[in-house]
Amino acid sequence: MKQIFSLVIGVFLCGICFGQDHKDHKEHASYCCVQKDYCGEKAKKCPKCAKPLIKVGLYYCNKCSHSSKKPGTCGKCDITLIKMEGKK
Repeated sequence: MKQIFSLVIGVFLCGICFGQDHKDHKEHASYCCVQKDYCGEKAKKCPKCAKPLIKVGLYYCNKCSHSSKKPGTCGKCDITLIKMEGKK
């Protein structure tokens, strides 16, 4: 009887630990203005300067706001891309 009770408790605890809804724990992507004075949760234009918001972690051109996943130079302006670090 003790073994059945222990098994039921063990299954119950595993269900609590592993049965959580992971949608609530999903990381939210943050997007920031190239001037770093505004950040938001959606990829849209900055309400202050109308430039497109860049996803944190991507590299962007400070002149034309072109973004890339990899560091290097902008294909349009030939300027070194800067990593978007987010609002500080």
